[in-house]
Amino acid sequence: MALTYMATLDRLVAQGVLVEVSTPLRRDEFPERHFYSYPSVVTWMDQEVSGMASGRLQSEMKPREQLAVFLRRWVSGQEIKYDRMFKDLQPMTDEVWEIKTTDLRIFGWIPQRRRFIAVVGGYADDYKPPGRKKLYVEEKAKVLAARAALDLDEPKFATGTFDDLVSV
Repeated sequence: MALTYMATLDRLVAQGVLVEVSTPLRRDEFPERHFYSYPSVVTWMDQEVSGMASGRLQSEMKPREQLAVFLRRWVSGQEIKYDRMFKDLQPMTDEVWEIKTTDLRIFGWIPQRRRFIAVVGGYADDYKPPGRKKLYVEEKAKVLAARAALDLDEPKFATGTFDDLVSV
């Protein structure tokens, strides 16, 4: 009888199902958190975010710079502020999280403490009225479907308070 094993995050990266996104750190910084993504989100970051202009809030930083700053903060273990930069969507029991910059939204989940899996990214203005083009409920459904379909060891998501899951 052959045994079958569900995958760990490392195996999913090795198989190309997920990508571990890295960012340059200073010599005195070390990776304290990990950011994983579906390949489609990496494509979105590389192709769409790099060409985006600042939205209606007119940030001094371009969206690509906002993304780079967030990723560096995340990976290096710098402070991440609840609600302003990172928040869980309602109902909280679904454990779907939103990363927020002035112009970007990234939706995903936390499979283990200090690890995030990005499923979908979007332009912040597309989620705001008037002229809303995207709905949070639809992005959340994509995250839940991706999580259910992913061959990942159980439990597939971590539970706990923001500080339990994110703090270094």
